[in-house]
Amino acid sequence: MLEASTFHAIFVEVLVGSFTLSGISFLLCLAFNSNLKVLDWLDKGAHLGLFLGCLVLPFAIISGTSSGSMGTSELLAKKTVYSIATLGFSIGLLVNRWKTGSNVIRSKNLLLAHSSMGILTFGLVMITGSLGGKLTRGESLLDFVGIGGTGYVAMPIWASIASILLALSIIILPKKSAV
Repeated sequence: MLEASTFHAIFVEVLVGSFTLSGISFLLCLAFNSNLKVLDWLDKGAHLGLFLGCLVLPFAIISGTSSGSMGTSELLAKKTVYSIATLGFSIGLLVNRWKTGSNVIRSKNLLLAHSSMGILTFGLVMITGSLGGKLTRGESLLDFVGIGGTGYVAMPIWASIASILLALSIIILPKKSAV
């Protein structure tokens, strides 16, 4: 019988793969912002990755907490915060794309804000994975950034402010671009 930690590893691999597809597609959207045909394909790939990630993320969270090998710690709390923020940003991006339609790729400002939020979401997944490495192996790829440390803040203040400003711009810009 498979244990929760095995299921967690499977879900995490699918999660990281889908968000990598999304993150790279959003990054390429910024690079190819003048070619609408390429943008259309990249936009579809980015949102397909987001959608798949949204489907898998709850299972990764549940299987990770069910494995029980990590106990409770500050790093686990940080990992939970980043996971839920990732889910929230992803759902927000998908809803925004659904509401604005192809205006996302036709407006340079909206494309910049939308793609930036997509890249931020990919970054959150990478940070979450790095925290998982810190929990299980005691090392993190992002130790040099200071995110995996033992400070009180689950997300640095500058990152929280930048995330809020970016999210607000995505809410405000579609109303302006539709005029």
